[in-house]
Amino acid sequence: MKKIAIACDGDAVSSHFGHCEQFQIYAIEGETIQLAETIRNEGLEHGSIPALLAAHGAEAIIAGRMGQGAYQRFMDSHMIVKTGVSGKALSAAQAYANDTLESELVFCTHRYDETHHCHHQ
Repeated sequence: MKKIAIACDGDAVSSHFGHCEQFQIYAIEGETIQLAETIRNEGLEHGSIPALLAAHGAEAIIAGRMGQGAYQRFMDSHMIVKTGVSGKALSAAQAYANDTLESELVFCTHRYDETHHCHHQ
């Protein structure tokens, strides 16, 4: 069995990893998935999230977009990163389990005035 984490707002994949409401951890066995647990994103330090998700058994993170620093921390933690994903989290988890999840590397850059710009790599 493997586990994946999905950055979520409600039941949808969050458009931005760092601003998500929660992380849903899904357990995958073959093509069968189930929601294993939910971790609220309340005051979590961005740098601590890869280790936290890995401690919960996650081997991959799925999100809409994320900053380059977060991406590098996940890569340093040997986690699979899937960005450019949208829609329902359960559908994304099922697509990941079926090896049909469509994703692309999408980074966000943040400005001091709190606006952010996202671009495809």
